[in-house]
Amino acid sequence: ATAKAIVERVQAADRLPVVERINRIADILSDFCYPDKETVLTPWRVVNMHMSDTLGGYTFFNERFDGPCEREVPATNGQLFEWVTTDEPRFVDRGEVTRTVFASDSKILEINSKTGLYPLYVAYSLYRQRKKDFEATGGLIDDPDNYSVEEEQVIWDDILANNVYVICNTPMARRITECTLLGFRKLNMREGNERLNIKSVQLIRRATEDREALISDLLSEGFWRGNKRNKIIMKFGAVVGNPPYQVVNKGNGNGADPIYHTFIDIARAVSPRGTLIHPARFLFNAGKTPKDWNQQFLNDPHVKVMDYWASSMEVFPTVDVKGGIAVTYWDRNKDFGAIGFFSAYDELHSILRRVKSFKETAFSSIVAPRELYSITEDLYKEHPEMEGRQSKGHRLSLGANIFEVFPELFEDDYENIQFEGKAKIYGRYENRRCYKWIKDTYITHPDNYKCFKVVIPEANGSGAIGEVLSTPIVGEPIVGYTDTFLGVGCFGTNEEAEACMKYIKTKFARTMLGTLKATQHNPRDTWANVPLQDFTSSSDINWRASVADIDQQLYRKYGLSADEIAFIEKMIKPME
Repeated sequence: ATAKAIVERVQAADRLPVVERINRIADILSDFCYPDKETVLTPWRVVNMHMSDTLGGYTFFNERFDGPCEREVPATNGQLFEWVTTDEPRFVDRGEVTRTVFASDSKILEINSKTGLYPLYVAYSLYRQRKKDFEATGGLIDDPDNYSVEEEQVIWDDILANNVYVICNTPMARRITECTLLGFRKLNMREGNERLNIKSVQLIRRATEDREALISDLLSEGFWRGNKRNKIIMKFGAVVGNPPYQVVNKGNGNGADPIYHTFIDIARAVSPRGTLIHPARFLFNAGKTPKDWNQQFLNDPHVKVMDYWASSMEVFPTVDVKGGIAVTYWDRNKDFGAIGFFSAYDELHSILRRVKSFKETAFSSIVAPRELYSITEDLYKEHPEMEGRQSKGHRLSLGANIFEVFPELFEDDYENIQFEGKAKIYGRYENRRCYKWIKDTYITHPDNYKCFKVVIPEANGSGAIGEVLSTPIVGEPIVGYTDTFLGVGCFGTNEEAEACMKYIKTKFARTMLGTLKATQHNPRDTWANVPLQDFTSSSDINWRASVADIDQQLYRKYGLSADEIAFIEKMIKPME
């Protein structure tokens, strides 16, 4: 829709009763395309689901969140009752939390408004409480069932002036939020010169460069009222919203860094309770969020995961966030017990407890780190003309495209090489896996170079539990591999490597991998919950058996219950 058409529709909504206006604004925003392509907008349905699942209040959707609210009416078809749709919002009561957050004097902060839908939800829930207060004190008219639009606006505007606080990253986001909450009219206050508590503060820059000062501002009434001499400290009943997820590192080749964890910290610093929706990969100790931060959050008894979607597209239909999306909630005054290990499946919790009780060495102890192999300076000494083909930061990398970077140095056929000392490198060329030969002094010789090992892709699938791994292979001695792959083990015999490869293919091992693998990547850390096995002929597992039979042996070894086995067999795809 054009900007002019949107403005006209918003202006027309200014004259509607509160509930009707909210429905109209939500409908307008459902067609809205945000100019900033990196911004993740939260659909109205998801805002309602998020808020009602955590804080309660008034939701504009039915219990399935797939349509408008419903109510029971006497049936006309011979039944006692039937359900019909209604525009009347549905109250969701979360007990003490709902009563506290939506009390008449509560102040609620939205931490990163783009379109204003979060403050729209909380404003309406506060409005319903304030409406009761006006009625109890005779503040408006004698007939509370027959409010005029102007009288509803007095109550609504009182909420916007005294209970709802919003910060935005840009002036454009602030203006859109103002239009969502108030439209194009001015506050209709009975007295005083109150104004909207909506600020644009270069939010991302300040959160990453000036966090403590930002927190101080948010907690200062003077900041919100434009009066620095006002030293009164704000007390927020809750913080809500969808924080920024990442910042792109322009020009340094390192992709994007997460910042949502910074906003979680800021939100928790300014309010004793609140709830945000954000990427979930840190729950599996994956992604780029600091590992010590991950552990601190997972071990904090005052936070819990309220909702989790393995596929982000269930909540953000056009956005693929690797590792899924989570709704977290915190309350400094509640002890929920530490999250510890997170999984959406109860069966994984019980399986992990059983396996961990054996206190065995982790399989990750034999998984080699990423980028294990690299080029040596000998290559550039003997071929100075090749200097500069790789960037300065990746000058010695044995990267995924190494066969294309130095085509003169890699041979397809062992016999074509005219020098002593030949190394076989496993990699990808023209979108297929292959081996090529190179002079062995041109690559490093890490510990597993002269051993048998299993070679697996460093990245695979999406992180969804049950995925098959791209086919692993046994790497023989004097075989290296590019950064596309990882090495597992340093075995003395081919038989041990073959046994290890069978183990990796088992449903059991991939179930345990799935407890930590939340994205396409499966580096060393993601194998930490997989128990290491003895791959020799002395093992308690018969490695000569089929992969399916080895799974049965592992189920018996770890004493898995029938339900746990059924879960694995149903969820994990077979590999042979």
